[in-house]
Amino acid sequence: MDTKDLGLWAQDPSTRLKAARGLDEGTKELLRQRVLSKSYFPGDWPFGMPTCINPWLLIIGVSPGAGEDDGRVKRTGERPTIGEPNPSFGAGASWDCDYWEKVRALCSGVIGSVNGRMDERDCISISGHLNLGLRNAGESGEATIDSDVASWVSRVIEETLKPRVVVGFGLRGLLRGQKLPSAWKDVPSFSAIVNTPPEQESLASHPRYRFRVWNLANADFGPSWFVLWPNHPSRHPFRDKEGAAWKKSIAQFSQILQRLIGH
Repeated sequence: MDTKDLGLWAQDPSTRLKAARGLDEGTKELLRQRVLSKSYFPGDWPFGMPTCINPWLLIIGVSPGAGEDDGRVKRTGERPTIGEPNPSFGAGASWDCDYWEKVRALCSGVIGSVNGRMDERDCISISGHLNLGLRNAGESGEATIDSDVASWVSRVIEETLKPRVVVGFGLRGLLRGQKLPSAWKDVPSFSAIVNTPPEQESLASHPRYRFRVWNLANADFGPSWFVLWPNHPSRHPFRDKEGAAWKKSIAQFSQILQRLIGH
């Protein structure tokens, strides 16, 4: 089976979603097992990393939670979905909170700006979220990164999930350190993030913060992009309860992305 011909990794998000929803159950299971075979836990999927098999937009965070680190690293979570929201990503999930509300708003806002016919459920069905470590961590310092996990994240994104837009939360300082650049330097599409300055910088909703964008050319489906978000959703200037700064940042990046795509 040539998955490239199925439209699952097309440039347009609605085409990816339509292709996923049009698969028969046997093909879905074959594709699901193919993705699981590339998992950090082969045959299963890490906790706190909800995604579909072909996300158009994928977010990279630091850890699966801000709670106390209890040392658990072998927790498994919801397996990648096909054509529907991941249960740990959609509204009403058992671990629903302000962070995930903001994540869903970003995914539906950005993808919706590219294809206005897609509703929130559609957008979440074509989104994903991975982390650089498996343990809970309240801070985003070097100690929170698991080098093997971070390396796997870059490989599974480039080789298997193939998103068109990758969003990094709270990673700017980590890219100046040692662990993350070392984990990403040998993966072709991520080496540019480590070795070159961003190709575009745009002011965000606060003068101190910017969107930083790299082009991650992928021969499978054309141009793709990595963007360092101005800051983590739970930090200034995005901590306001009304969410005005967060909503503004989504609208701002949507405009940037439409220019990149050529809309």
